[in-house]
Amino acid sequence: MTAGIVRALTLLSITTFAAAQTAPPATPVQPFSGISSITTLDNHGAVTSTTCCALMEIDGAGRRLTAHIDSANFGAPLRRASISDPIALKLIIIDYASRMATVTLLPASAAARITPTDKPFASEDATRGEVGDKTIDGIKVHGYIWVTKAPDGSGSAGGGAGAEVSSRFNPAAYPITNEWWWSPELHVFTQITQVDANGNKWIQKYEKIQPSAPNASAFAVPSGFRIVTNPTPPDTQ
Repeated sequence: MTAGIVRALTLLSITTFAAAQTAPPATPVQPFSGISSITTLDNHGAVTSTTCCALMEIDGAGRRLTAHIDSANFGAPLRRASISDPIALKLIIIDYASRMATVTLLPASAAARITPTDKPFASEDATRGEVGDKTIDGIKVHGYIWVTKAPDGSGSAGGGAGAEVSSRFNPAAYPITNEWWWSPELHVFTQITQVDANGNKWIQKYEKIQPSAPNASAFAVPSGFRIVTNPTPPDTQ
């Protein structure tokens, strides 16, 4: 994080949930920070929209911060953020406009579910192919590719019909070609590309990746914010 954001995220003591003291430690992961944005392109490669940005920070214990901002260079204030903490067993949602944080205390079984996984997909899929290795912005990644057909199994859902929609990415214009690039080191897809039947693209990409530990204050509620604590939901595991 930059110094401005670090100052904005200062430590605040929160009442410790008893189960957190017995929570199993998260599997160590490579800490990093990066900025994610979403861009759509028409079938000629011209940009049709950009959504900026999400700041992702993960520490070695698996604590994950996702903060939404309006500037790729941190020139705008944070709008909202979520913090997944598999150590303290908390899910924290922060609203900076209302200066309020909602803390949900999680059951012990949640630790494994909210820690970054070392596998790119939860299950195998015979229709998913591999496209080898490459380096994107200095990060080594492995690619996967597959095609999503219409829910009824047909080649097209008709979403791309008509000139008025043909130049905008349409997730219902089947078939959709998916190309996902996974970093085995960071345990995250650093780039995801979807191409609709008309050749329009939707791209989510992490940039400015720094493979170093973020400041611990990133995973705490900012000082002075009102905190609402939700009870622990039932443990379904």
